[in-house]
Amino acid sequence: MRIYVYLPVILLFLIISFQIAAGSELQDEERTIIAITSNGTSLDSEVSQTFGRCQYILFYDCKEETLTVMENPGVEMRSGAGRNAAELVINHGADYVITGNVGGNVKSRLKEAEVQLVTGLTKAITVKEAIEMVHSGL
Repeated sequence: MRIYVYLPVILLFLIISFQIAAGSELQDEERTIIAITSNGTSLDSEVSQTFGRCQYILFYDCKEETLTVMENPGVEMRSGAGRNAAELVINHGADYVITGNVGGNVKSRLKEAEVQLVTGLTKAITVKEAIEMVHSGL
């Protein structure tokens, strides 16, 4: 009779283990793109503390190890800068966004698009450090 008590726990463990194993295989095959808001155009640039009004958004492709730099079109906008930056990130296929602060509407839009958000940086870090931080957690 004791096996019936533990059977649901054993089944749950097996299901979770299978999902983790399947997820890690997919992650190796798929491309991961990290979007970083930046004050400059290089890996040594500082991560911007603002999302919608950052000067640049840098896209790092973890598989190809390439960096694509894009000027943020919303930097000069009167309103809607965050939404425009979010659409740029989503359209570029980013899986992660690293930035300082993000508004509530932008958070909702990124979550809806299944883009993971890394915010609340308490100290100034470089783009390279930010990429390493997220990449080590993959």
